[in-house]
Amino acid sequence: MEAITAVQRSTVSESGAVQFHDEEQAARRTPLPAVQPELEKQLIQALFQGGYEELDDIIGKIMQDVREKGLLVKEALQTFKELSIILQRKVQASGVDLSEHVDLFHTEEPDPFMHNCYRAAETLLRRELRSLHSVIHSSLADKNHWIAERVKKHIESRYHTDLKASEVASWLKITPNYFSILFKQSFGKGFAEYLNEVRIERAKASLTGTDERVFEIAEKVGYKEYKYFCSIFKSYTGITPTQYRKLAKTGTDGPDKD
Repeated sequence: MEAITAVQRSTVSESGAVQFHDEEQAARRTPLPAVQPELEKQLIQALFQGGYEELDDIIGKIMQDVREKGLLVKEALQTFKELSIILQRKVQASGVDLSEHVDLFHTEEPDPFMHNCYRAAETLLRRELRSLHSVIHSSLADKNHWIAERVKKHIESRYHTDLKASEVASWLKITPNYFSILFKQSFGKGFAEYLNEVRIERAKASLTGTDERVFEIAEKVGYKEYKYFCSIFKSYTGITPTQYRKLAKTGTDGPDKD
C-alpha cells in the first residue's frame, strides 16, 4: 500500500526505483512554514484576553493559512505541534501553571487514519487550544484576585501622592498594558477613574468631618490644582465642595451621585 501511494505521488526516480513517501520527503525536506507571526500574536491575545469565540476565529484563520500553503495533513499536524510548544513556553513565562493542562499533541500521537483530513486536524487543534485557554483563565482568575487586592491596598495608602498607573504596574513587575487590562477586569473601570473616586470619597469625609479649608483638602487628597479638584468633585457629586459642606451641615440631601 505504501508503494502504491508512492507511485500515485509520482515519486519514482529516473532509475525506475520506487521511493517510499517518507524517504522521498526526507530527501528534499525543507523546514515547514510556521504560523504567521501576526496570527501567532492574535492567538496569544485570544488565549489571555478573549473567549472561545475569538479563539475559534483565529483558528479559522490558521486553517485558511494552512490550506493556502498546501500543507499535507501530516505536515499541518506537525506545524500545530510546534505551535503548541511555542505557546506553552510563552504561557509558562507569564507565570501560569500548566501542570493541569493536557497536552494533546504530546500525550497521544495523532492517528493517521482518524486525522486524515483538514477538518480532523482542525478539531484536534481546537481541543488543544481550548484546553490551554481554560487552564490560563483558571490560573489568572486566582492570580488576578491576589494582584487586585494588592493594588487596592496600594492605592488606599498612596492616593494622596501623584500616583500613576505605570508606576503601579512597575511596582507589580507587569507591563502597563497588562495592568490596564487586569485593572479594568477587576474593578470594572480604569485606573484614573478609580483613583478619582477614592480621592473624592476622602475629600467628602474631610469636608463633613473637619473645618479644613477646601484648597487644603484638595492638596490633602492628591490634587495640586484647586480648580481641577473642584471640577472633578462636581463631576462625581453634582455640586461643588463648598456646596457639599453646606448641605452636609444643614442635613439637606444634595444631588450627590453616590
